[in-house]
Amino acid sequence: MNNRLVSVCIPVYNAAKYIEETVNCFLLQTYDNIEIIIQDDFSTDGTWEILNDLFGRNLKVSLFRNEKNLGIGPNWNNAYDRATGEYVVIANADDIHNNTFIEKAVEKLTDPQIDFVSFKYKMYFEKTGLKKFTSKNEFMKSGYVENAFEKIAFENPFHIIFTVFRKKKLEEIKLNGQLFLNTQVCDAELMLRYAENRKLYYCDEVIGYYRIHETNNSTIPLGELKSYYNDVLPIWHSTLSKKFGYKFRKGIIMGTLFYIKAMVKGKSPWNYKLFSNMLWFSIS
Repeated sequence: MNNRLVSVCIPVYNAAKYIEETVNCFLLQTYDNIEIIIQDDFSTDGTWEILNDLFGRNLKVSLFRNEKNLGIGPNWNNAYDRATGEYVVIANADDIHNNTFIEKAVEKLTDPQIDFVSFKYKMYFEKTGLKKFTSKNEFMKSGYVENAFEKIAFENPFHIIFTVFRKKKLEEIKLNGQLFLNTQVCDAELMLRYAENRKLYYCDEVIGYYRIHETNNSTIPLGELKSYYNDVLPIWHSTLSKKFGYKFRKGIIMGTLFYIKAMVKGKSPWNYKLFSNMLWFSIS
Protein backbone atom coordinates (compact mmCIF):
# COMPACT_ATOMS: atom_id res chain seq x y z
CA MET A 1 0.00 0.00 0.00
CA ASN A 2 1.24 3.50 -0.83
CA ASN A 3 1.53 5.28 2.52
CA ARG A 4 4.03 7.96 1.55
CA LEU A 5 4.08 11.24 3.46
CA VAL A 6 2.08 14.05 1.90
CA SER A 7 3.01 17.64 2.72
CA VAL A 8 0.10 20.09 2.71
CA CYS A 9 1.50 23.59 2.41
CA ILE A 10 -0.89 26.42 3.29
CA PRO A 11 0.46 29.94 2.79
CA VAL A 12 -1.86 32.38 4.54
CA TYR A 13 -2.41 36.11 4.86
CA ASN A 14 -5.39 37.68 6.63
CA ALA A 15 -7.69 34.67 6.37
CA ALA A 16 -9.17 34.73 9.87
CA LYS A 17 -12.67 34.13 8.50
CA TYR A 18 -11.74 30.94 6.64
CA ILE A 19 -8.59 29.36 8.03
CA GLU A 20 -10.26 27.07 10.59
CA GLU A 21 -12.47 25.42 7.96
CA THR A 22 -9.58 25.07 5.53
CA VAL A 23 -7.23 23.42 8.02
CA ASN A 24 -9.97 21.10 9.23
CA CYS A 25 -10.53 19.95 5.65
CA PHE A 26 -7.04 18.46 5.77
CA LEU A 27 -7.14 17.21 9.35
CA LEU A 28 -10.25 15.22 8.39
CA GLN A 29 -8.68 13.61 5.30
CA THR A 30 -9.19 9.86 4.97
CA TYR A 31 -5.47 9.60 4.16
CA ASP A 32 -3.65 9.80 7.47
CA ASN A 33 0.04 10.22 6.69
CA ILE A 34 0.17 13.98 6.16
CA GLU A 35 1.94 17.00 7.55
CA ILE A 36 0.25 20.41 7.44
CA ILE A 37 2.63 23.35 7.09
CA ILE A 38 1.08 26.78 7.60
CA GLN A 39 3.14 29.84 6.72
CA ASP A 40 1.61 33.11 7.89
CA ASP A 41 2.70 36.22 5.97
CA PHE A 42 2.47 38.55 9.00
CA SER A 43 -1.32 38.68 9.09
CA THR A 44 -2.94 41.64 10.83
CA ASP A 45 -6.51 40.34 11.24
CA GLY A 46 -5.99 37.79 14.02
CA THR A 47 -5.20 34.84 11.74
CA TRP A 48 -1.98 33.99 13.59
CA GLU A 49 -3.70 34.03 16.99
CA ILE A 50 -6.53 31.81 15.68
CA LEU A 51 -4.03 29.32 14.28
CA ASN A 52 -2.17 29.06 17.57
CA ASP A 53 -5.35 28.78 19.64
CA LEU A 54 -6.91 26.08 17.46
CA PHE A 55 -3.96 24.11 16.09
CA GLY A 56 -0.89 25.04 18.13
CA ARG A 57 -0.88 21.68 19.93
CA ASN A 58 -1.85 19.51 16.99
CA LEU A 59 1.06 17.25 16.07
CA LYS A 60 0.10 17.20 12.39
CA VAL A 61 0.20 20.99 12.12
CA SER A 62 3.37 23.10 12.03
CA LEU A 63 2.94 26.87 12.34
CA PHE A 64 5.39 29.46 11.02
CA ARG A 65 5.23 33.23 10.66
CA ASN A 66 7.26 35.72 8.66
CA GLU A 67 8.73 38.63 10.60
CA LYS A 68 7.24 41.00 8.02
CA ASN A 69 4.87 40.76 5.08
CA LEU A 70 6.74 39.28 2.10
CA GLY A 71 4.02 38.93 -0.52
CA ILE A 72 2.56 35.97 -2.38
CA GLY A 73 5.55 34.35 -4.09
CA PRO A 74 8.06 34.55 -1.23
CA ASN A 75 5.51 33.36 1.31
CA TRP A 76 4.54 30.40 -0.87
CA ASN A 77 8.24 29.53 -1.21
CA ASN A 78 8.68 29.66 2.55
CA ALA A 79 5.80 27.22 2.99
CA TYR A 80 7.02 24.84 0.29
CA ASP A 81 10.64 24.84 1.50
CA ARG A 82 9.52 23.28 4.79
CA ALA A 83 7.85 20.31 3.07
CA THR A 84 9.40 16.90 3.71
CA GLY A 85 6.81 14.63 2.06
CA GLU A 86 7.16 12.66 -1.15
CA TYR A 87 4.01 14.32 -2.44
CA VAL A 88 3.03 17.97 -2.08
CA VAL A 89 -0.24 19.91 -1.98
CA ILE A 90 -0.20 23.72 -2.24
CA ALA A 91 -3.48 24.95 -0.77
CA ASN A 92 -5.05 28.36 -0.40
CA ALA A 93 -6.15 29.40 3.07
CA ASP A 94 -9.80 29.99 2.14
CA ASP A 95 -10.91 27.05 0.00
CA ILE A 96 -12.70 23.76 0.65
CA HIS A 97 -11.47 20.21 -0.06
CA ASN A 98 -13.40 16.96 0.24
CA ASN A 99 -11.93 14.56 2.78
CA THR A 100 -11.01 11.95 0.14
CA PHE A 101 -8.88 14.36 -1.93
CA ILE A 102 -5.45 13.15 -0.82
CA GLU A 103 -6.35 9.47 -0.62
CA LYS A 104 -7.63 9.42 -4.19
CA ALA A 105 -4.67 11.39 -5.51
CA VAL A 106 -2.11 9.14 -3.82
CA GLU A 107 -3.88 6.09 -5.23
CA LYS A 108 -3.33 7.45 -8.74
CA LEU A 109 0.28 8.34 -8.01
CA THR A 110 1.11 4.68 -7.45
CA ASP A 111 1.37 4.70 -11.24
CA PRO A 112 4.99 5.84 -11.83
CA GLN A 113 4.04 7.31 -15.20
CA ILE A 114 1.91 9.97 -13.51
CA ASP A 115 3.77 13.08 -12.36
CA PHE A 116 0.78 14.95 -10.96
CA VAL A 117 -2.93 14.43 -10.35
CA SER A 118 -5.51 17.19 -10.67
CA PHE A 119 -9.23 17.11 -9.87
CA LYS A 120 -12.35 18.84 -11.09
CA TYR A 121 -13.60 21.61 -8.83
CA LYS A 122 -16.35 24.20 -8.63
CA MET A 123 -16.29 27.92 -8.01
CA TYR A 124 -18.13 28.92 -4.83
CA PHE A 125 -19.42 32.49 -4.87
CA GLU A 126 -19.69 33.40 -1.22
CA LYS A 127 -21.96 36.42 -1.71
CA THR A 128 -24.69 34.48 -3.51
CA GLY A 129 -23.98 30.90 -2.45
CA LEU A 130 -23.77 29.87 -6.12
CA LYS A 131 -21.57 26.88 -6.97
CA LYS A 132 -20.65 26.32 -10.62
CA PHE A 133 -17.99 24.88 -12.89
CA THR A 134 -15.53 27.03 -14.76
CA SER A 135 -16.14 27.33 -18.50
CA LYS A 136 -13.12 25.09 -19.15
CA ASN A 137 -13.52 22.14 -16.79
CA GLU A 138 -17.21 21.24 -16.80
CA PHE A 139 -17.10 18.57 -19.50
CA MET A 140 -13.57 17.19 -19.12
CA LYS A 141 -13.42 13.45 -18.45
CA SER A 142 -11.04 11.42 -16.31
CA GLY A 143 -7.86 10.12 -17.88
CA TYR A 144 -4.30 10.90 -18.89
CA VAL A 145 -3.92 14.41 -20.30
CA GLU A 146 -1.42 14.09 -23.11
CA ASN A 147 -1.44 17.81 -23.98
CA ALA A 148 -1.39 19.24 -20.44
CA PHE A 149 1.14 21.96 -21.31
CA GLU A 150 -1.02 23.28 -24.15
CA LYS A 151 -4.23 23.05 -22.14
CA ILE A 152 -2.73 25.03 -19.28
CA ALA A 153 -1.26 27.61 -21.64
CA PHE A 154 -4.57 28.31 -23.41
CA GLU A 155 -7.43 27.10 -21.20
CA ASN A 156 -6.07 26.47 -17.70
CA PRO A 157 -8.86 24.08 -16.66
CA PHE A 158 -6.84 22.82 -13.67
CA HIS A 159 -6.00 24.53 -10.39
CA ILE A 160 -2.92 24.13 -8.25
CA ILE A 161 -4.91 23.79 -5.02
CA PHE A 162 -6.75 20.71 -6.30
CA THR A 163 -3.55 19.08 -7.53
CA VAL A 164 -1.01 16.75 -5.91
CA PHE A 165 2.60 16.84 -7.14
CA ARG A 166 5.67 14.64 -6.77
CA LYS A 167 8.13 16.68 -4.74
CA LYS A 168 11.20 15.41 -6.57
CA LYS A 169 9.67 16.72 -9.80
CA LEU A 170 8.99 20.11 -8.23
CA GLU A 171 12.63 20.31 -7.21
CA GLU A 172 13.65 19.86 -10.85
CA ILE A 173 11.87 23.01 -12.02
CA LYS A 174 13.08 25.56 -9.48
CA LEU A 175 14.29 28.89 -10.86
CA ASN A 176 17.31 30.34 -9.05
CA GLY A 177 16.57 28.04 -6.13
CA GLN A 178 12.94 29.13 -5.79
CA LEU A 179 9.80 27.25 -6.80
CA PHE A 180 7.44 30.22 -7.11
CA LEU A 181 7.95 33.52 -8.89
CA ASN A 182 7.31 36.71 -6.94
CA THR A 183 4.12 37.52 -8.83
CA GLN A 184 0.37 37.35 -8.27
CA VAL A 185 -0.18 34.50 -10.75
CA CYS A 186 2.71 32.39 -9.45
CA ASP A 187 0.32 29.43 -9.05
CA ALA A 188 -0.71 29.39 -12.72
CA GLU A 189 2.87 29.92 -13.85
CA LEU A 190 4.03 26.98 -11.76
CA MET A 191 1.38 24.73 -13.31
CA LEU A 192 2.63 25.71 -16.76
CA ARG A 193 6.29 25.12 -15.86
CA TYR A 194 5.54 21.78 -14.22
CA ALA A 195 3.36 20.54 -17.07
CA GLU A 196 6.13 20.88 -19.66
CA ASN A 197 7.31 17.32 -20.41
CA ARG A 198 5.40 15.83 -17.46
CA LYS A 199 2.34 13.60 -17.43
CA LEU A 200 -0.91 14.67 -15.79
CA TYR A 201 -3.81 12.48 -14.75
CA TYR A 202 -7.15 14.26 -14.45
CA CYS A 203 -10.04 13.09 -12.26
CA ASP A 204 -13.48 14.43 -13.17
CA GLU A 205 -14.86 14.02 -9.65
CA VAL A 206 -15.59 17.36 -7.96
CA ILE A 207 -13.12 17.34 -5.09
CA GLY A 208 -13.61 20.83 -3.69
CA TYR A 209 -14.63 24.45 -4.03
CA TYR A 210 -12.60 27.51 -4.94
CA ARG A 211 -14.10 30.30 -2.87
CA ILE A 212 -14.78 33.67 -4.50
CA HIS A 213 -15.04 36.55 -2.04
CA GLU A 214 -14.21 40.22 -1.80
CA THR A 215 -10.69 39.72 -0.42
CA ASN A 216 -9.45 37.25 -3.08
CA ASN A 217 -6.13 38.25 -4.63
CA SER A 218 -7.83 37.78 -7.99
CA THR A 219 -10.11 40.73 -7.22
CA ILE A 220 -7.17 43.18 -7.12
CA PRO A 221 -7.80 45.60 -10.04
CA LEU A 222 -5.61 44.60 -13.02
CA GLY A 223 -3.61 42.37 -10.69
CA GLU A 224 -3.66 39.17 -12.70
CA LEU A 225 -3.33 40.92 -16.07
CA LYS A 226 -0.29 42.89 -14.91
CA SER A 227 1.22 39.83 -13.30
CA TYR A 228 0.81 37.76 -16.46
CA TYR A 229 2.02 40.31 -19.01
CA ASN A 230 4.71 41.96 -16.86
CA ASP A 231 6.16 38.94 -15.05
CA VAL A 232 5.18 35.67 -16.74
CA LEU A 233 5.22 36.39 -20.48
CA PRO A 234 8.79 37.78 -20.50
CA ILE A 235 9.85 34.28 -19.41
CA TRP A 236 7.48 32.19 -21.51
CA HIS A 237 6.87 34.27 -24.64
CA SER A 238 9.63 32.75 -26.76
CA THR A 239 8.76 29.14 -25.85
CA LEU A 240 5.02 29.55 -26.34
CA SER A 241 5.43 31.54 -29.55
CA LYS A 242 7.71 28.94 -31.12
CA LYS A 243 5.63 25.99 -29.95
CA PHE A 244 2.15 27.25 -30.79
CA GLY A 245 2.73 30.06 -33.32
CA TYR A 246 -0.41 31.81 -34.53
CA LYS A 247 -2.61 30.23 -31.86
CA PHE A 248 -0.53 31.85 -29.15
CA ARG A 249 -0.27 35.20 -30.94
CA LYS A 250 -4.04 35.23 -31.43
CA GLY A 251 -4.53 34.77 -27.69
CA ILE A 252 -2.27 37.74 -26.94
CA ILE A 253 -4.14 39.92 -29.47
CA MET A 254 -7.51 38.91 -28.01
CA GLY A 255 -6.27 39.76 -24.51
CA THR A 256 -5.10 43.17 -25.72
CA LEU A 257 -8.44 43.91 -27.37
CA PHE A 258 -10.27 42.81 -24.24
CA TYR A 259 -8.21 45.22 -22.14
CA ILE A 260 -8.77 48.11 -24.59
CA LYS A 261 -12.51 47.46 -24.52
CA ALA A 262 -12.53 47.39 -20.71
CA MET A 263 -10.64 50.71 -20.59
CA VAL A 264 -13.04 52.37 -23.04
CA LYS A 265 -15.99 51.26 -20.92
CA GLY A 266 -14.28 52.51 -17.77
CA LYS A 267 -14.09 49.03 -16.24
CA SER A 268 -10.27 48.95 -16.12
CA PRO A 269 -7.87 51.77 -15.27
CA TRP A 270 -5.10 52.80 -17.64
CA ASN A 271 -1.72 51.21 -17.04
CA TYR A 272 1.04 52.27 -19.43
CA LYS A 273 3.48 49.43 -18.71
CA LEU A 274 0.78 46.79 -19.05
CA PHE A 275 -0.55 48.23 -22.31
CA SER A 276 2.96 48.57 -23.76
CA ASN A 277 3.79 44.97 -22.91
CA MET A 278 0.53 43.72 -24.40
CA LEU A 279 1.27 45.52 -27.67
CA TRP A 280 4.86 44.31 -27.73
CA PHE A 281 3.98 40.66 -27.18
CA SER A 282 1.18 40.82 -29.75
CA ILE A 283 3.57 41.87 -32.55
CA SER A 284 6.89 40.31 -31.51
